[in-house]
Amino acid sequence: MRPRLIAESCVGAASGQVRPVAGGGWLVTDPDDDATRLLCRRLHARATVDGGCGVVSSDGTHLGTVTDGVVTVEDLHGRQVWRKALEGVTECHLDGRGVLWTLAGDRLGARETATGRLIGEALLGVHPGWSTWIDDPRGDWTGLAGDRSWLARPTTAGIAVRPVPDVTLTDLHRTEPRYLASTRDGTRLTVRDVATNAVAADKPTDPGACLLASTAVSESLVLAAYNLDDHGTELERHLLLSAATLSVRSAVRYPAPQRDVHRSAEPGTWLTSDAEGLRLWRLDGLLDDDPLPGQQALF
Repeated sequence: MRPRLIAESCVGAASGQVRPVAGGGWLVTDPDDDATRLLCRRLHARATVDGGCGVVSSDGTHLGTVTDGVVTVEDLHGRQVWRKALEGVTECHLDGRGVLWTLAGDRLGARETATGRLIGEALLGVHPGWSTWIDDPRGDWTGLAGDRSWLARPTTAGIAVRPVPDVTLTDLHRTEPRYLASTRDGTRLTVRDVATNAVAADKPTDPGACLLASTAVSESLVLAAYNLDDHGTELERHLLLSAATLSVRSAVRYPAPQRDVHRSAEPGTWLTSDAEGLRLWRLDGLLDDDPLPGQQALF
């Protein structure tokens, strides 16, 4: 399958400096000036936050920052919505559903985006180490992935937190209560049930390769990125897998080699990034296992 390039930006960024936004778009930290830019779904800049403002999050409507334990929420024009000193808080996440999540050590908190009112808190039992926040396209859960992974959501009594056992959460299915997860050594990719953590599909990584990233690009397809030579080079191969079985549906044939896959809120699209810039791709044309035109009628 040859994807269609639908947008690109000259803003270069390493993998860890690109974060998807719940409402669509990405937060990108510029390695030169440490400023964080909010980009829309077509990679145009909507807002810029100076590097001295600490950890930055956005839901596409608000900007949240954490600086020395002080959490500030503003609109995209810089007008303050609220500001609170929250002991021990080192990061925050705006989930696009009216909730700002905070992390202070192993304490996960949820607050109303509009007011800062505390919804609830829960102890995770261990700090995640590094952390990636994952938004649920279905609107049910917010994922927190690191050395350990969890799913969380607000309830009438506070917040519910569900551990994801023994694997690293990488994405949530776009239409079904399932999630993608990889083993911590990158040797297997699985699809699991949210309620039971039961494995619905399992794909071992080929010998000599390493799973780098995986994301649900549509309700039926997962994009998986593999390093092919045990990290001897930065060479990557991107495959489209069945979201139901994780069987290979197609290789992705870019006009030129691409690296660092990132989730997109828009179905059928994904982002790649390197030091030269960002590129937004869309599914286009037949997959390798699709019948050729006229073949279905013939059979």
